Amino acid sequence: MREAEFQRTQYGVTRTYRMRRLDDPPERTEAVNFFETVGEIPWLHSAINLPEFLHGLPIEEANEYLSHHPIREEYSCLVLWEGELIHDDDLRCIEHLPELEIVRLHSDNITDAGVSHLRYLRQVDVFELYSSRVTDVCLDVIRQLRTIRLLDLQGCRQLSRGRCEEVARELGVQESWLPETHAEPVAAPDPALS
Repeated sequence: MREAEFQRTQYGVTRTYRMRRLDDPPERTEAVNFFETVGEIPWLHSAINLPEFLHGLPIEEANEYLSHHPIREEYSCLVLWEGELIHDDDLRCIEHLPELEIVRLHSDNITDAGVSHLRYLRQVDVFELYSSRVTDVCLDVIRQLRTIRLLDLQGCRQLSRGRCEEVARELGVQESWLPETHAEPVAAPDPALS
């Protein structure tokens, strides 16, 4: 376990939380290290998920609680825009970060095989993929990401627009940017009108 501090300012008051973080299994540590070191800027962002009730306790009591209840560090966002550095096999690391909520991948080195590793994501809210090498086959994996509300596939020139629209409709996506749609997002159709 390791010690960590986190500051939160609310209503002009800054509170410093002191907590213990659980050590990650080696596979997860390897995944985090990879995504934090690929490219010049680390694009893996951690999320501080403290239990909400702690914010109502005096800071001493909150820190006492945290000293007895270690927390696993979670990550909310992965952005990989330095495309030449990312390949299909690199995406296998995502299996160990299923809590990601925002995933933005820009790489022409990503194919359908790379997208298959994304099936482990269980909370992804925003999904963006730019790759000229993915085909409609990858849509079967994207279809499994049941929590997507914003879908951007406009950089995937080999995807058929009709299949993308079908997946967006099936998932209940609120906004989408699909191949050949470069201006405004497409609003989700009203299910009552279907």
